[in-house]
Amino acid sequence: MSLIEIKNLKKYFEIKEGFILSRKKIFLRALDDVSIKIEEGKTHGIVGESGCGKTTLGKSMIRLIEPTSGDILYHGKSIMGLGKKEMLEWRQKLQIIFQDPFSSLDPRKRVKRIIGRPLEIHHLAHGREKEDIVNKLLGDVGLTSAFAEKYPHELSGGQRQRIAVARALVLNPQLIIADEPVTSLDVSLQAQILLLLKKIQAEKKISYAFISHDLSVVRYMSDDVSIMYLGKLVEEGETNEIYRNPCHPYTRALFSSILVPNPKKRKKRLALTGEVPSLINPPPGCRFHPRCPEMMARCKVEEPAMIEESPNHRVSCHLFNR
Repeated sequence: MSLIEIKNLKKYFEIKEGFILSRKKIFLRALDDVSIKIEEGKTHGIVGESGCGKTTLGKSMIRLIEPTSGDILYHGKSIMGLGKKEMLEWRQKLQIIFQDPFSSLDPRKRVKRIIGRPLEIHHLAHGREKEDIVNKLLGDVGLTSAFAEKYPHELSGGQRQRIAVARALVLNPQLIIADEPVTSLDVSLQAQILLLLKKIQAEKKISYAFISHDLSVVRYMSDDVSIMYLGKLVEEGETNEIYRNPCHPYTRALFSSILVPNPKKRKKRLALTGEVPSLINPPPGCRFHPRCPEMMARCKVEEPAMIEESPNHRVSCHLFNR
């Protein structure tokens, strides 16, 4: 059984336009019928260009953003109908690391307060016991107990992100949503945080939903990967299989941008033409067809189903659905 399963999830953001008397509602379709599974102790990468719905999906998983429709199953049990009290208990098992370590930490609170606050909210520890837990977590993420007395503005970017990791770990979660956790850091710090996340996963058997647009980082971190475009999944499966044999034209174009660490080896770049369509008025049929170099007539009118191209590899494209 999967740790968490997302079924046909949709999230439409309501937008009002026009003047008072002529105002009308339109909807931005950030997520449209998205389904994924995350296995226990594994990392599931979620990839796509900016604005494709990756962060909305991550936040919707833990209902920081309430989905418009669909279902979220945790160990086979739906959490969509849970009230605030039940959700509070459930959120002990699922935490999030936000993208920006500069804005996700309260600048008015000391580190010991930032990390220890979830323990107070869930009535798990207070006083000396809470301090001991905080100090141990600081050690787990490679910092000394002296950092407990510091404020976020006294820390470097890498240290702030380690604090964010410690805060996510304090409740012993089973799943952590890692929303581009290294994007704002330089390369050397990125490597340190990624190694830290790997080490924590090996020790605690935590699952990650790893959201990123850095394809090399996702390949290093993930066991499985989902490729998103304009609020839809276009391809998913086991990471090595997807990277070895990308099927969807968008995935192939995306992967062609990965740099090869060999100056003598030339890689053909598949450049996409045209503008990215709007999520307010997405194109009919396949959402990628206005930019697809292999577009067929049916792509304009018929939305492709997600089919199994090979074991552990699924793709949503009419090229494979004849």
